[in-house]
Amino acid sequence: GNTYVTIKTTTGNVGIGTTGPGLTLDVKGAAYTNQAARGTIRSMDSTAMAAGVGGGIVFNGIYTGTSQADFAGIKGVKENATDNNYAGALSFSTRANLANLTENMVLSSSGTLTIPNGNVGIGTTGPGKRLDVNVTTAGDGIRVSGVTPNFYPGIYYAGSGSANASARNWLIMADGSQWGSLEFKPSAAAQGDPYTTGTTAMLIDRAGNVGIGITNPGAKLDVIG
Repeated sequence: GNTYVTIKTTTGNVGIGTTGPGLTLDVKGAAYTNQAARGTIRSMDSTAMAAGVGGGIVFNGIYTGTSQADFAGIKGVKENATDNNYAGALSFSTRANLANLTENMVLSSSGTLTIPNGNVGIGTTGPGKRLDVNVTTAGDGIRVSGVTPNFYPGIYYAGSGSANASARNWLIMADGSQWGSLEFKPSAAAQGDPYTTGTTAMLIDRAGNVGIGITNPGAKLDVIG
């Protein structure tokens, strides 16, 4: 008959779908596919339906002598507590020394990636800020672009969350009032949206002219107000 599971007596390796397992658990076979998902192993949590419940993998190892600890985990979870709703999220947990495992990154059902703790480094293993980008090529860096014409790219600076009436959010945006321009726009009110309700405070056009209080400067510095 067919051999489905093999245990190598010399190594203790277990093979599923293979008679020559090269790892502790070696799985070989036609992948299970479900729309964009594809895999050869499926992890299921039989706990009753609830938000945050779902199958996962815990990564464990020895941290001193023969003592073991769980170092990290990945789990696919139900995103909400609504019956008959299978929106799911992917959660990544890690731990600091002498601390509990903490959820440090979540990919939601809508594709939103949330990193609630720590810094993100691109090109660096020691980021000192929430986003730290280290470039090795002149002119390299962060690019923000619009996917179609009239989708003006920009960087949004949210205020501190203060309820002070003078607090503002800011938007630095390209091509807003005229093609080739860079403009700086505050929100009209505290915690407002600068794109939809704000008025341009300063603009630099493609010729290098700077306008303050005007979006079509006619000189190197054009100030109205």
